[in-house]
Amino acid sequence: MRIYGFHALFAGLLAASCGIATAAEQAARDDDLNVWLIDSDGSPVRIARIAGTVHYGTYQAHATLGFQCGQGGGRVVPVELAFNASAVGFDTDPYEGPAAKVSAQLTFASGSSAPVKLRTSGFYGIGGRFDTGTPFVFATRVSSDSMRTWSAAHGEPLRMTFPAAKGLFTAEFRWPADNVALLRFIGPCLGEPAQAKGS
Repeated sequence: MRIYGFHALFAGLLAASCGIATAAEQAARDDDLNVWLIDSDGSPVRIARIAGTVHYGTYQAHATLGFQCGQGGGRVVPVELAFNASAVGFDTDPYEGPAAKVSAQLTFASGSSAPVKLRTSGFYGIGGRFDTGTPFVFATRVSSDSMRTWSAAHGEPLRMTFPAAKGLFTAEFRWPADNVALLRFIGPCLGEPAQAKGS
């Protein structure tokens, strides 16, 4: 497994949980945490994740957003939003599995680009090596055109929202300044060759 900035991520999350960071330390930590985390279990498909937050009602919790691309490439990028549903009081029953009663239509807004609405399916999964427990995962597929625009928006926010039972569900992330680690894996899904290791 290759990890980009994982020690900084762990240290930052620990400091945040203790509530002891100064404003300057908070700003430095935000920059340190804004990195790609490469999740791999040895299979050909790897997931590039970033850390962020999910908000629902008056609650907030850690979340990760993962992008991947299968061996066959294609012109869509599978996306996974993983979060601890119980930590924010989110009722997953209406959204879970093939028998879901309703479909969450997430609105993706990145920087100044036009918002994109995508229907998702929900399930409990492992969430990757950077999530603890069994997080709830919203999975969808983003077009290569949208993904190409978003991945070029260095440092800009990426926000996902949809109206749920207790108000607006929101997940917030920020695009890292360096997207080499991301593009190394999703290049084929953007119609580009995957970047060589270490490029």
